[in-house]
Amino acid sequence: DVAAHAEELARHFEAEGTPVMVGGDAMAYTLLGVAWHPHAPAATRFLVLDPHYTGADTPAAVVARGGCAWRPASMFEPRAFYNFCLPLRPRIP
Repeated sequence: DVAAHAEELARHFEAEGTPVMVGGDAMAYTLLGVAWHPHAPAATRFLVLDPHYTGADTPAAVVARGGCAWRPASMFEPRAFYNFCLPLRPRIP
């Protein structure tokens, strides 16, 4: 249940600010953000950048063609397995 990890993903985006790469049985996406509320898990949304997008390389075109969009947690197949890569920023003293 990916939505159950929304808080952890939100902490990652706050602390690291790096995208999260997702790959698995059914798909591959890049997460750029998460919108969630602990009392409304069904309302959780993920800001998804689709690496399979093809088309004009302008923000307006990418958004208009669904290459970057807020999507519900239901986009994740319940019986599929997913890997999440949460990159850490380098810590330079």
